[in-house]
Amino acid sequence: MGTRKSALVRALAASQVSETLANYELVDEPLTKADGAFWKHDSSNFYYDDQQFWRTGTAGTYAIIEEAISEWVARVPGLFWQKASADRRQIGQSDVENKVGNFITLNPLAKSRVVSGGIGTIRLPPSEQGYRLVTLTRSMNASAGVPALISTEVWEHHHLGEGKVIEGIADWRAMPLTWSAQFPSVAGVAKGCLVITHPDKIIRKDVPNIPVEVHPFSVMEYSEDGAQLHAFVYATAQTGDRRFRSNIETFFKSYSTDKKRYGVYLTGADLVQPMWETLFVSPEEMRGRQAPILRTIEARLAEEMQGDDTTDSLLQSLSSKDRTDLARLSTSIELPVNRWSQGGTVGDESIRLVDAARRAGKIPALLYALQLEGTP
Repeated sequence: MGTRKSALVRALAASQVSETLANYELVDEPLTKADGAFWKHDSSNFYYDDQQFWRTGTAGTYAIIEEAISEWVARVPGLFWQKASADRRQIGQSDVENKVGNFITLNPLAKSRVVSGGIGTIRLPPSEQGYRLVTLTRSMNASAGVPALISTEVWEHHHLGEGKVIEGIADWRAMPLTWSAQFPSVAGVAKGCLVITHPDKIIRKDVPNIPVEVHPFSVMEYSEDGAQLHAFVYATAQTGDRRFRSNIETFFKSYSTDKKRYGVYLTGADLVQPMWETLFVSPEEMRGRQAPILRTIEARLAEEMQGDDTTDSLLQSLSSKDRTDLARLSTSIELPVNRWSQGGTVGDESIRLVDAARRAGKIPALLYALQLEGTP
């Protein structure tokens, strides 16, 4: 109990230094501002390297040179190559939850940070017209590759599939709304894709299938120190491994129960052939219905980068309350209850209250109100 109270006091002190949510948002600026050199146009328009493609420009017609196809597409195509993303993918000793030989398992917050740095892939079903959104990659990394929209005619004519290698010509275009709605928007990262609609525009190379590294991901709801929290979870696999699907399924099942997390997954990674049970049909549906959860994950990451744990301390403190207490606290800081309350569990409502307080710049007031009540 003493530990939780001291954490709350530390959080209050931290909030008084930073004062408003704007300070937390500063941490995210490198990910949400375009790098000036990022969009420099490359007049040659040869796509010979994933990094070169995203760093030199996305416009016009491209010559595709021996690109491997993956049916897995990045959570945010292009985010992997943003300047600040590499920093978010750095792993420290404190991030490691378990290590067996050369295999390491990260804790939930570290996994969330890595996902926010561009790791994470999703497999989408074809559209009603038969178009498929896939990844083309030279780095053999689906999180780092380039999205491509391929027509049924092209797909069937060339017998395309996971790991096939192609060459040819493709045009870069704005991603159609049907597809772009599947991905979160990040300022400075273009929502576009290469488009291949005619079989004579490409050839399939007569080479063995190329194994591509993929990173299926989900949002996990779990318990820690009495609080209901959320985090991105991902696993790394090679599509050339015949057991990669079963290995991923095994990992996600065990990770949700490790450390007494009692976790459940809110979203799936493979929308064609689901690998675990989820509460939402797709990440798109979750973004529409549970935006506070995603904003809270990002807030926790921003705080972690500042050595702060305000959000965790608040959620732990609120976990001992009931919904009447939450409404009273909200009223005491002049935050209308109807601005955030939607019913549900105390955990759900706590996340909404903290999210609403953050957006209204009232985190310091909420911390102070809890301290006045003597909340542990």
